[in-house]
Amino acid sequence: MSKENNITIRKINSFDDFDLIKEDWIKLKKDYDSGNIYADPDFFSKMFATRATDNSKPHIVLFKKNNNAIAIIIGWINPNYITTCWVGYFKLKSPPLVCYEIENNGIITDGREETQNIVCNYLKSKMQKKEIQLFSFNHLSSQNKIWKKLFDENALNKKLVYRKSVNWKTILINKDTGEKNQIHSKRTMKKLNRKGKKFLSSFDNDVEIKIIKNESEIDKFIKEAELITKNSYQFLIDVGVKNNEYWKKALTNLAEGNYFRAYMLYVKGTPVAYCMGALYEKTLFLFATGFNFQYKNYSPGEYLRYQLIDKLADKGIQAIDYGYGDAIYKQRCGTEFLEEASIRVYGKGNLAFLSSKIDNFLIHTCAEFFEKLRYFDFFYEIKALWKQNLIKKSAGY
Repeated sequence: MSKENNITIRKINSFDDFDLIKEDWIKLKKDYDSGNIYADPDFFSKMFATRATDNSKPHIVLFKKNNNAIAIIIGWINPNYITTCWVGYFKLKSPPLVCYEIENNGIITDGREETQNIVCNYLKSKMQKKEIQLFSFNHLSSQNKIWKKLFDENALNKKLVYRKSVNWKTILINKDTGEKNQIHSKRTMKKLNRKGKKFLSSFDNDVEIKIIKNESEIDKFIKEAELITKNSYQFLIDVGVKNNEYWKKALTNLAEGNYFRAYMLYVKGTPVAYCMGALYEKTLFLFATGFNFQYKNYSPGEYLRYQLIDKLADKGIQAIDYGYGDAIYKQRCGTEFLEEASIRVYGKGNLAFLSSKIDNFLIHTCAEFFEKLRYFDFFYEIKALWKQNLIKKSAGY
């Protein structure tokens, strides 16, 4: 712990010491970032083992002024971080770097200019002392006060390597009135109702959506979800639920904290689509979705999503958070979005310098390429063809 100019900085590198800062952490989050599941101390500790690598250690930094908490940085130190540089959907890897990985939107401040400067100066000092070769800000929201400091003011005096995206949500319940929002126009609702009736009739009304939230149900859910993943493009790019120790541990930890929620769509007893995530402060955060490609003509994924939108509000759930990305289904289902960015800031040293140049070149080259595809209206067509090709390979067609 260090103290200077009435500013106390306490660093926590072990879960055994969480109680030293937990009260201040909870208060900061409640006052300035209440809806962020990733910044919750309970969620962070339960999910740490599945979000960080084996050799990583938690690194939480609490800033206090005159004994009042003013900011916190939530993340972990990874001594052998491999930078992933994307070339479209392929990836190249850098030499290992000492990285401070900051949790999704994991910087909370009281919003004051002075506090933001204190946080940024702390981060700069870690680079100047060569303690950190790379800062990785995961999915920083444009609403975060640090956003302006990084993008508009270059507070770290370093070139940012970043990928911008959006985070879509569907707001199911009006917070002011408590009434259900009308998500779609009457015309769209009629269309969805027709498609829903057609879906049911295609399977003689033998259609069921099961809610899964208990630890005892996880093994069955994982096995069924993997069957769906294997018949989708997700299997070959290593996303989607799989029957392995990582997913078992992650979902078990979610269930132990009463966060876990999954919805499995069955037709005639066969699982064909799922949505899986975490329920937190009346918002369902979706982490993984999938549908069986063999049923693509029936659009089971779309049916499941719109059923959730229609029914979850009756369960008291106020919003669905679709996570990061601008997939077409998120745009169609979502009612609002926020810009976000994953940012990498490289420090001193030859390895960091080399990695930053490669990373920056590839990200900007890909961004320009995809922008041209969008300009000529080819982007979504090519993306659809790419997905279909992966699906066929995954299913062995």
